[in-house]
Amino acid sequence: MIKFAAFSPDCESLGQGMMMFMTAITHDEFEGSLKKHGLDHVEMEKWYPQQNWLDVLNDIAASDPGNASQTFVSIGMKVIETARFPAEINNMDIYTLLSIWNNVYSTNHRGKDIGGMEYTKVSDKHIQMKIRIPFPDDLEYGVYWGIARRFLPPGTNFAVTYDEAAPRREHGGPNTIIHVKWD
Repeated sequence: MIKFAAFSPDCESLGQGMMMFMTAITHDEFEGSLKKHGLDHVEMEKWYPQQNWLDVLNDIAASDPGNASQTFVSIGMKVIETARFPAEINNMDIYTLLSIWNNVYSTNHRGKDIGGMEYTKVSDKHIQMKIRIPFPDDLEYGVYWGIARRFLPPGTNFAVTYDEAAPRREHGGPNTIIHVKWD
């Protein structure tokens, strides 16, 4: 069963963006899936059918359905932990970074409908991200948790939560809303 599907068949993902995720997964564990979907030798500057990458994520979800949520959250966190951002991004505060996060996403994906994200600064210590992309919600949750841990001042208490009032995209909603709050 295909759970994660590109919004349009012409969507492509840049190898550079996929490689960030590949460093976060246990490569040996998913080597067969990467090879099956033509992603065993990804080049940074090459474009690949987005569905191929989504099919790897579908394989991850199907391989251990009881733990897929935890696996995706862990991958998302690890992506941000291990990412080598340019100095201008490393020196950004969380507000600035999340306000341009859709641009970062758009740089790594192309096609008729790649989806996107909307940033809202709700208050001085609360950011809301409205997300409509074809990737697992829990993967994005992990990414935002990793961003909070990496870009908030050390020792800051924070919480990353799904919006309980709005159904997530994976549960039939039009998008997924994630809140990042801190003290």
